[in-house]
Amino acid sequence: KPTEAEMAKFEAFIKTLTFPPNPLQNLDRTYPSPSSGPNPARGERIFVNDRTDRGALTCNFCHTTVPFGTGTNGLIIPGQVLLMANGRPEPQPMKIPQLRGMYQKTGYLREAGKQLSGYGFAHDGVFDTLFNFLKTINFTFRNDQERRDVEAYVLALDTGIAPSVGFQVTVNDATKSVTSTTANIMLLMSQAEKKNVELVVKGIFQTQTRGFFYIGGGMFQTDRNGEAPISWQTLLQSVTKGNELTFTGVPIGNGRRIGIDHNDNGILDADE
Repeated sequence: KPTEAEMAKFEAFIKTLTFPPNPLQNLDRTYPSPSSGPNPARGERIFVNDRTDRGALTCNFCHTTVPFGTGTNGLIIPGQVLLMANGRPEPQPMKIPQLRGMYQKTGYLREAGKQLSGYGFAHDGVFDTLFNFLKTINFTFRNDQERRDVEAYVLALDTGIAPSVGFQVTVNDATKSVTSTTANIMLLMSQAEKKNVELVVKGIFQTQTRGFFYIGGGMFQTDRNGEAPISWQTLLQSVTKGNELTFTGVPIGNGRRIGIDHNDNGILDADE
């Protein structure tokens, strides 16, 4: 049996864990809005605004996702209010579950043969897809298109970590003048300005291994104390064969350490 001290350490460790970015979300932290088929952006509007819970409540009332919620309001609901697939009340109260990471549960199929992926949905995994779950007596959608849109939204739900975390742009002599290179760097800087990520640059700058940390306004702090900030244009212009640079979106609170002070001791990397 763990001691109180061991449980405290375990709790501290668990609190450091996060969900990964959702790969179904756009890199700018918006939801896809395709011209045809299931539409997550349209699904978000239905989820937040329409009373699809038996005509009484919105999905967002219980599964709070706006703004950047985890998909639960944290309440415990009496079992009599919750209906199972057969229409009968649940035998016990249930905490409203969070909805992050639903995209990782897809792949389960109700058919013969070995199932190699997917877990099913609901607390007992009885539903193979969210679409089939949304067809139960608990919901009052106007049509299947609305169900598909809401399913697409939930599968693309923001996990709390921006999609641009981990996104990298490596610039070499052949790509530094390519339009898409500039566009991706501008995307990362805009996401850093919005506090969705922090942005670092690592690589070879003027023949030396260097690091840079984005401080806003198109400027980067270098990893040497006393040096003036450098613009993103200067960094790109410095790229030549053998002097490549990689721009990376990193989690909030980690940019300075990853970019310019790897051991977080207050002495910048190029000064050690």
